[in-house]
Formats: sequence, C-alpha cells, structure tokens
Amino acid sequence: LKNLIHNLKSAKQSEYRLAINSTEGTHFLNTEEIIRCEADSNYTLFHLFKRNKMISSKTLKEYEDLLTDHNFIRVHKSHLVNRKFIKALSNDGYVILTDDSHVEVSRRRYAEVKEILSE
Repeated sequence: LKNLIHNLKSAKQSEYRLAINSTEGTHFLNTEEIIRCEADSNYTLFHLFKRNKMISSKTLKEYEDLLTDHNFIRVHKSHLVNRKFIKALSNDGYVILTDDSHVEVSRRRYAEVKEILSE
C-alpha cells in the first residue's frame, strides 16, 4: 500500500518503484534497475542491472500492465524489455541488450518493435 501511495504521489517516472514479492520478502526496484523480465509459467524472472536475478510469483502480463508506461516493450510472449538497455535490433529477429544477451522478437511483433525503437 505504501508503494502504491508513493507511486501515485510521484509525478516523475524516475521515482516510480516497483514492488516485487519474492521468497526473501518484498523488494522495491526502480525501473532503471530492470534490464528485462522473462516469463516462466506463472512466474516472472527479473534480470537486473548490477544485481542478481529475482523471481516473482506474478505473471509477465501483470508486470507488462505496470511497466509499459515506463519504457518497457513486450517483444515476445515471454519477454518484456526495458528500452534503455536495448543496444540493437538485428535483422534476424533479436534485440541485443547492453548485457550482451539476445532476446528473440516474435515475428508478429517485429514491425511494431522496430517502429517503437525508431522513435
């Protein structure tokens, strides 16, 4: 509840914090810390900048609803990527991230992702 109130009061996107419940407790992350989110059945695996990975028991769709307004792009049914960490979009259908990971872009979403990244 405190996290929701903080986010509602905050006018700046840079102050937005995402509450992630995990087995260790609740972690509050700035969106700038999240490189990408990966679906794993009914769980979401967070790949974080300068931190370990973190897993949450919420679905990727739930996080997509929360993060789309904060420069995240759904590039595949199992991947939500932070635009800030996208280095390139390859012709063979992958986004290359600053941590040198390659995330597949679905054929259905390729044109949309290319257009968003061209803005």
